[in-house]
Amino acid sequence: MRTVIALMTLIALVAAACGSAPAVSVEGTWQLESGTFGGAPIPLLPTHPVTMTVDGPEISGVAACNEYRGRIDVSGDAFVVEEWTATAMGCLPPEVMDTETAFLSALDDVTTVEVTGDGRLVLRGPDSELVFRTRQG
Repeated sequence: MRTVIALMTLIALVAAACGSAPAVSVEGTWQLESGTFGGAPIPLLPTHPVTMTVDGPEISGVAACNEYRGRIDVSGDAFVVEEWTATAMGCLPPEVMDTETAFLSALDDVTTVEVTGDGRLVLRGPDSELVFRTRQG
């Protein structure tokens, strides 16, 4: 009987540990390497990089032209951007604003996060995928 109780206790502990995976660490400064929104690639311009800095529950960065900031909730592989705002300057050439619009729409669509074995940060949503690499400098 004691063996059965000990075994059931062990199974319960393992199940509890599996059900509450820790949040993925996304801290740091990232640069968008590639992305899609609505099935179309997000155009990236080397002169106007898209960045994201994560500091605890705060995110900020440059969306090709304008600065944005907000809060995130990361739990397990869930990633939700909340209460975000962006400045509203216009930038030239027009492609810069195309990049920004697509990126911010994709960021708003994101629901999951993954850090890959090669150190990339991948954010995905029903209509989006954003792949970041660590920003150097």
